[in-house]
Amino acid sequence: MNRPRWGDESGSAAFPTLVGVMLLLVGLGAVVYMARVPMVLGEVQTAAAYGARAGSQQSTQPAARATGESVARAHLAERGVPCVNAQYQVTPGGDGILENGDSVTVVVRCTVHTSDITWISLPTSQQIGASFTAPVDQYRGNPEEDE
Repeated sequence: MNRPRWGDESGSAAFPTLVGVMLLLVGLGAVVYMARVPMVLGEVQTAAAYGARAGSQQSTQPAARATGESVARAHLAERGVPCVNAQYQVTPGGDGILENGDSVTVVVRCTVHTSDITWISLPTSQQIGASFTAPVDQYRGNPEEDE
């Protein structure tokens, strides 16, 4: 009968290999998590900026609200941003008619789901948001003067 000798290390590579693979998977999951949230935040900031700039080119508050929201919404859709429950708030300044000195602010908020990488014990979703304020363009066309 062969008894294992004290100090025999045959088969001892399995445990360190398992630990190494698990650390590699956790590290990869953390990298994916850390890349996804900033990428979505950058796109949300860009959408807010595009929406505010487009809204500031309009002549009335209702037009600024509609244009600002539609441009911000379209940017996120075109880029395929994984935003859930996106909320858009467009706040034009002024008294009905947008004039020089007024501004348009767009706030975009959404939830980013990271549930596909939750096996590394990170939050399954994160709320992100961004806002941008653009001054009314003083060189934009005024439809009242064009008539």
